[in-house]
Amino acid sequence: MASPPLNALSTLRASGTTIASDTAEYLQIAPFDPIDATTNPSLLYAAVSQPSYAHLVERAVEFAVGRSTADRAEVETGKERGRIDSVVELAVDRLIVEVGYQILQIIPGQVSISLDPRIAYDTNTMVRKGVQLASLMEELGVPTSRYLIKIPATHTGIQAAQILQSPPHNLRVNMTLIFGVVQAKACAEAGVSVVSPFVGRIMDWHLAQSDRTNPYPITSHPGVLTVRAISDIYRQKGYKTRIMAAGFRTLDEIFALSDLNIVMTLPPSLLTKLQNSPPRPSFPFATETDERTNGNSVSFTNGNGGGTFRANGTEHRGEPLTNGKNINAHHLNGSYASPSSPSPTFPKQSLLDPQTYHAALSAERIALEKVPEGLKKFSEDAERLEALVRESVIRRLGK
Repeated sequence: MASPPLNALSTLRASGTTIASDTAEYLQIAPFDPIDATTNPSLLYAAVSQPSYAHLVERAVEFAVGRSTADRAEVETGKERGRIDSVVELAVDRLIVEVGYQILQIIPGQVSISLDPRIAYDTNTMVRKGVQLASLMEELGVPTSRYLIKIPATHTGIQAAQILQSPPHNLRVNMTLIFGVVQAKACAEAGVSVVSPFVGRIMDWHLAQSDRTNPYPITSHPGVLTVRAISDIYRQKGYKTRIMAAGFRTLDEIFALSDLNIVMTLPPSLLTKLQNSPPRPSFPFATETDERTNGNSVSFTNGNGGGTFRANGTEHRGEPLTNGKNINAHHLNGSYASPSSPSPTFPKQSLLDPQTYHAALSAERIALEKVPEGLKKFSEDAERLEALVRESVIRRLGK
């Protein structure tokens, strides 16, 4: 007889959810036994700023300097700045890969390593950098099946992902900073491997559009309902792209998505909370057609005063979203009622067409604001990381 779940993390695993760790501090990962892992520029900077990981910076700089023709004279005279910049760039790339490599010594699955967010609107540069990271991974003996290149879900990012996933590169891509179904559907049309919608930040946007002072209840949570809608679209259309939900704030958000058979990437703080919490019901939300509901009727409906959620014969009334309508996760016959736009319709043309994509994105609205906001924060930390590495490079070359 199988042992009962010991805690909420065990419950989550038993639901079919794949656990990923969301940290660059790999020394914290092992106790949670995740399958996959993710990093980003902010997490990387936070990690290597600590003494426990500072040696990785020196190791990356040593690698980059060893391949450089720059010398002490160039540092002292300020000549050939471009050559110094190239050393810094290579050292940062090696640092990204080195952290990913260390994580892979702990997990059995895949790690997502991020491109520089400052190039999020330059397709050619993203492709070049993606190939560069892949080359550095290959030098460390890491096969392409063990990692994903993490790219911001701008339209140019989606184009870069298409190129990187196609011959001759044949890499796997995780599209990050997903805030709505338009981005998610465009990524799926492009055939990307993974999309990462940000649950908490989606709710942040809807709160900012409303006069609310408190978060939405879980039955009306815009981030939760958006991920559920993306899942329904993928299932209906037969897309192979996997969902890796990110940016969780609470255990309620996590368990509201635990029936979807998706990947969830969680920081050590939430993984610890899951370990220290008692077992929880696995499926507080579920779709009507999901066999795992065991016949329990579960559905979402819209209403001017808010949506209703029916589970196990009990009806719960949610609160209205910003436009007075809840997401209807089953209204997917070519259109989608999102919180930010009452009835945007997916065009017949492919969302990979730039004009079509931007028109649909304008109707949905949220990504137009949240993607630049997310890129700004990641870019600031990427600049801090670069400055830290540059100091180390100059010290090394100046000896």
